[in-house]
Amino acid sequence: MAITIALVFQSMNVWSATNSLSPVYLSYRHTPKLNGTPKPSKAPVNYNLALNVFLDEDFRQLIMQDLSRQQYTYYIYDENEEIVSQGNMDFTNSNNLTINIWPYQTGIYTLFIIYGEHTYCGTFELC
Repeated sequence: MAITIALVFQSMNVWSATNSLSPVYLSYRHTPKLNGTPKPSKAPVNYNLALNVFLDEDFRQLIMQDLSRQQYTYYIYDENEEIVSQGNMDFTNSNNLTINIWPYQTGIYTLFIIYGEHTYCGTFELC
C-alpha cells in the first residue's frame, strides 16, 4: 500500500512538472549581408535545427534539448532590446542544458540561437 501511495505522489509530481513546460518555437532569421539588405536567393531555404527549447515558468528556466551533440551560442534580449543573458551551450556531453531566468522581470523576451552561420529566434513571456 505504501509503495502504491509513493507511486501516485511521484506520478503527480511528474505530471505537474510537465504542465509548466511550454515550447519556445525557433524560426530561421535572415541576417543582413551588406548595407542592411539580405543576400538574394533563388529559392527559399529550409534550415532545420536539432535544438528544442522549452520554458519552465514554475522553475523560471529555459530547458534546451539537443540529441545531435552540437554547440550553440545564445543571446536573450528584453523588451528594450537589451541583452540580459548570453553564453555558449555545448551538448557534447549532455542532451539537456538549462538557462536560469529566475531574476528576469515580467515581460516578453527574445531568444537568439546562433548555429554556425545561421541565426534562429523565438520569443517567450514571463508572467
